[in-house]
Amino acid sequence: MIWSAAIKKLRGTDLESKKLFRLKGGNQLMTDAFAARLGEKVYLGCPVTAIEHGASGATVTYREFGQQKKLDADYLVSCISFVMLRQLPITPAWPEAKAFVIREMPYYTRTRIVFQCRTRFWKTDNVSPNWLPPDPRLNEMWSLTDEVKHRVPFS
Repeated sequence: MIWSAAIKKLRGTDLESKKLFRLKGGNQLMTDAFAARLGEKVYLGCPVTAIEHGASGATVTYREFGQQKKLDADYLVSCISFVMLRQLPITPAWPEAKAFVIREMPYYTRTRIVFQCRTRFWKTDNVSPNWLPPDPRLNEMWSLTDEVKHRVPFS
């Protein structure tokens, strides 16, 4: 909730804004676009097995096609979940404040509920399919099927 409020504030949007956006085709398109632009700088399917860091850069040890390899860099930007990061040997150890966050941040899964409608009523009723329901357990809701071909056509 804090992250969401901070993002809305940075974007100049009020906290109760009903304006929700998504990538047509799904969020995977964003990572695919990054990978396409970065080309050979992106190593897909290469699990990280260790990280060494210091004042002059970082070294990442990873596995590629079963072989252990290392990559030296000036900087390392990690998108590894804390659950996985906790399992990696990090040299030298993180400063205590950072180690505390990595160690204590809970991991959770999110259940996604799908509501199915017989028609795309929001188009004929001229309402937005993006919705913040009154029940906080439902979270946000939006239409996901505009670009998906349906077996049963909508009327």
